[in-house]
Amino acid sequence: MKPDDPAVEENLSELARAKTNGAALIKDFLRRLLTSAETVDIAVRWALVKALEQKIPQREIAKKQEDGLPYSLFPLFYCS
Repeated sequence: MKPDDPAVEENLSELARAKTNGAALIKDFLRRLLTSAETVDIAVRWALVKALEQKIPQREIAKKQEDGLPYSLFPLFYCS
């Protein structure tokens, strides 16, 4: 499947409409669906979304990435 394949949008839309009774089910589903590297990538991207939502400037986020510090050292990347 290629990124511009209409089936990609259809499948993502179907997944978005899925109903579940809990976060544990979604977490388990993602762990089974994604590789370890993909799981880390998704977690890092989500942390960046949360940082931007907290109005942390992109330059500050980029600076922390340039410093090569592990994401676990950034308290802004954790849910409260």
